[in-house]
Formats: sequence, structure tokens, C-alpha cells
Amino acid sequence: MKIVSLDDATLSVFDDGRGPVVLFVHGFPLDHTMWIEQLSALAADYRVIAPDLRGFGGSSPIEGVLSMEQLADDCAALLDALDIHDPQGRSFVRTGPLRVTYDPRDLLDRRIVLHSLEVQRP
Repeated sequence: MKIVSLDDATLSVFDDGRGPVVLFVHGFPLDHTMWIEQLSALAADYRVIAPDLRGFGGSSPIEGVLSMEQLADDCAALLDALDIHDPQGRSFVRTGPLRVTYDPRDLLDRRIVLHSLEVQRP
């Protein structure tokens, strides 16, 4: 795990492998470890990046109100901080409500959205 400093937060980030970049973003209230099997399997052929979003895992705590736009901005800032600027070959895998359409700089080549629902049993 590496620590990446953003303007107003630090993110704990799993960053391994070489090749096209795949960014994994965890759902609430988890951290990067929800992707550990996928990260291990794909690191042989891809650069896999999985941050702990602010307020989760090893990243800095949340101060004030946190929005989905802020989390998306954090992901964009993370890619900038890791010197990943070319959207070709970058994929985004996520769960939860982070806005996948929020991509003002066309940062991503592909998106995979996974969502699970809790089923209440009587």
C-alpha cells in the first residue's frame, strides 16, 4: 500500500502490476480489500489500482460533508497524482452510488459497474 497525498486528503492505495490501468473503487462501507481476489488475478496483465476512499480503510478521515462528486474528484486527482493521464486502456470498476457519468476530462476508456442489493428476509 502506498499513501497518495491529494490537496485536502491522503488516500491509502493498492497499486500493482503493469499494463493498461484498471481502477477499482469500493462500495460503502468497505475498503480496497473487497477487491483483493480480482486485484491478485489481474495484476499479471494490468496495472490495478484500488484506493481506500477518504474516510475508509487507511485513508484520511472525512471532515464535513462528503459528496459523490468529491469521491469522483478524489479518483481523478489520484490518477493525476499517479501520473496517469491517457484515458486509453483505463477501466473503472466500482460498486455503490459513485456517479459513473461524472468524468469531465474523459478520464476513462471503459466502465464496469457492479451493484449488489441486500435482500431482507421475513
